[in-house]
Amino acid sequence: MTALAGGTQALVIAAVIACVIVLLRVHRRRFAVLRALGAPKAYVFACIWLYVVTIVATGATAGLIVGFGGSYLAGLFVASQTGVALSPSIGLQEVSLAAGLVAIGCVFAVVPAAALYRDRLDRALQTIS
Repeated sequence: MTALAGGTQALVIAAVIACVIVLLRVHRRRFAVLRALGAPKAYVFACIWLYVVTIVATGATAGLIVGFGGSYLAGLFVASQTGVALSPSIGLQEVSLAAGLVAIGCVFAVVPAAALYRDRLDRALQTIS
């Protein structure tokens, strides 16, 4: 089950990165205009990297909160049906798992940022029809 959970998390991170790459391709011209106005490539790289990291960190935090809420509601349902009280809690293991997921997301966030970093300015400024 641990390997399955880890594989699922890796797939989620890969899907988020793929979606961000597609989204950034749509906004590629805007980043090119930013660079044409004088923004350094490193600044654009940092903006994109921070955008992806923010998405991953927000998702991990929301996952902890929604997971806790869902398990709390499931515990109430089980308690009302069976009389067995369940009390969910978020422990160090769950927090460290979410932090590890965010750390992996920080590493993989380099992929879309590097893709736009390496993009040629003249091609990015062309109108896409």
